[in-house]
Amino acid sequence: MTCLIVSGCLWHGEGLVHSGDRGPTLEGPTGQRYKLVLGEESQGLAYLDGYVVTLDGRRVGRRLKAGEWHILDGMHGMTVWFGRLERRGAQLGLHDRNNGGFYLVARSAEESLAPQLGKQVLIEGYVVGTHLIEVTDWKVLE
Repeated sequence: MTCLIVSGCLWHGEGLVHSGDRGPTLEGPTGQRYKLVLGEESQGLAYLDGYVVTLDGRRVGRRLKAGEWHILDGMHGMTVWFGRLERRGAQLGLHDRNNGGFYLVARSAEESLAPQLGKQVLIEGYVVGTHLIEVTDWKVLE
């Protein structure tokens, strides 16, 4: 008996994520679409409809197994931070998946974000102080 294991070609690129009834896809710069195959660490991609991401993975035909990924642009043209929301002392914050830094959320957004403690959230906004984000929009990625 012969067993052939195909792991696919290494793939690195960026594209626009689309969510649909058949699962998430990634549209590359030339218009090619790839069906995203998500692992435990890449489940957040399923909630990023309309976001531009950079992604490393393995491609077999039109299927792309997602590996390491980062969000490049937000839906509203603002900077994006993504991570698990946690409490640090009296403030809320997250470890940003894009750069590894810890960022606090401005108090103006704490009331709306507090029920999301422990969840993976995407925050759009701008920096108003040292690692302090003024939130303009957010969504849960779970």
